[in-house]
Amino acid sequence: MTDNEYLKGLQEKREHVIKFLEPKMKAFGIDDWDYIVKDNLQRETLRIGNIFIATSMNSDSAIEKELIGYLFVAVWLHGRSLPFKTQTTNRICQYWIDEKRCIENGFIEKPKITYEDSGARE
Repeated sequence: MTDNEYLKGLQEKREHVIKFLEPKMKAFGIDDWDYIVKDNLQRETLRIGNIFIATSMNSDSAIEKELIGYLFVAVWLHGRSLPFKTQTTNRICQYWIDEKRCIENGFIEKPKITYEDSGARE
């Protein structure tokens, strides 16, 4: 398969995913979203607002589960105090690309200990 054929396949998948997700996004009032395909290391990304979720090689149902995870974290879990909230949120956000944006939006907590603070040696 040539690169052009692969990119054409990605564009076709993009169109399919957009048609698949569009009714779900509308149902939850999400207008600012896209399914991005690129010819680089992270080829497929679901963008919802300023959150980018890695979805390369995922099926429709896996992409839909990422949307459900986003809704759970951004709508239901956000601002609540629950046991295991940090662990649950970290698990759901594991494929979210930009951790800094997730922290800024309050979806995940800033790590308390960084590598430099841990005393580990390089």
